[in-house]
Amino acid sequence: MWPDLSWRHPNENSMRVKGAKQNQEAILSAELLAQKLGAIEDVGMKRMFGGTGVFHEGKMFGIVDSRGNYFFKVDETNKADFEL
Repeated sequence: MWPDLSWRHPNENSMRVKGAKQNQEAILSAELLAQKLGAIEDVGMKRMFGGTGVFHEGKMFGIVDSRGNYFFKVDETNKADFEL
């Protein structure tokens, strides 16, 4: 059985823009996130799905959407860390 993983973001509809292309703000947001996560070993970024996927050891744990919003996978063990 798969663990209960969900995307945590206050505006869930912002990812649902079919066919959206990354704007300059989204590209800059992804670059900023890459810089901030750069000190963590085996973290990488890959452009995909009109956004940028965020990976650790080959497993996707986040995405920057076409508008520059960040989304991270959470579960019950770390959900409180992401709540606003």
